[in-house]
Amino acid sequence: MNARDELTRRLALKRRRKLGSLSDDAFRELELAVRKRPQDFVDDDEEQAFALVARALGQMEESRHDDDLLDDEQYAQERRRRFDRLAAACEQALSLDPTCVDAALLRLLAADEAPDDLLARQIELQTQLDDELGSVSVPAAGDAWSDVFLRPRLRLQACIAQTCLSTARYRMAQERCCDLLAKAPLDALGARLTCALAMARLED
Repeated sequence: MNARDELTRRLALKRRRKLGSLSDDAFRELELAVRKRPQDFVDDDEEQAFALVARALGQMEESRHDDDLLDDEQYAQERRRRFDRLAAACEQALSLDPTCVDAALLRLLAADEAPDDLLARQIELQTQLDDELGSVSVPAAGDAWSDVFLRPRLRLQACIAQTCLSTARYRMAQERCCDLLAKAPLDALGARLTCALAMARLED
């Protein structure tokens, strides 16, 4: 997940809606301005929440630079601290936007639960979002990934498929991947690989 790029795109698209029609060149200039100072373009709780998630992911990535210098115990302690910081940031994001999918998903992952428990919570989250927001539909462009605002929902679906695979629910993993590929056939999330691995295990 390139959170900074997605944040830039989201903010630029929302600002274009407010400004009205812009030429392609003007929109590119707008995107450059947003990339330089995204905080100047955050003007609703939804994007404030996403910005918090993007910042937390960036900090988590930066904190990994010295991992090779840690022994196993030190690494385990540092990993737990990272997850705790990520969970706290996600809680803050969700207090601003309870439907921030990335924050909800990352909070589940940061809890570091057993795979079976994680899967149950992921499916519960997807069901809740489908009830509140409706299911993901394919836009006119033909690939839901082209809509940056749908990407969090697609990431959740891909994570569910991967957790199905890791818990030996191969048929469920295959079905989830096929559904994801029907919505996002360009496969930015690697669903074909997950599906192939599940199908290989089904043939064993």
